[in-house]
Amino acid sequence: LAAWPLLREGVDHYMILPEAEIVPAMRDLARPPGQDPAIVAGETGAAGLAALRMIAARPDFAAQIGLGPDSDVLIFVCEGATDPDRYRELVGG
Repeated sequence: LAAWPLLREGVDHYMILPEAEIVPAMRDLARPPGQDPAIVAGETGAAGLAALRMIAARPDFAAQIGLGPDSDVLIFVCEGATDPDRYRELVGG
């Protein structure tokens, strides 16, 4: 909360992510399809993928931010398994 007065000036959109959306993103990053490398991402690290999925599932949200079929999206994974036991509990081995 302390940073919000400074950050809000540079933010066009923000969202709150339900935890139920985070864990599937963590699992999918850990077990990607094909030959893609696995990414160990904790809850915060998987938030970008979870947010993208939520936005893409709502055409009204996607249109509001200009996300379309030709969009290129860069997601930063900023956290790994900072709590390895919790990570194993949520994602598996």
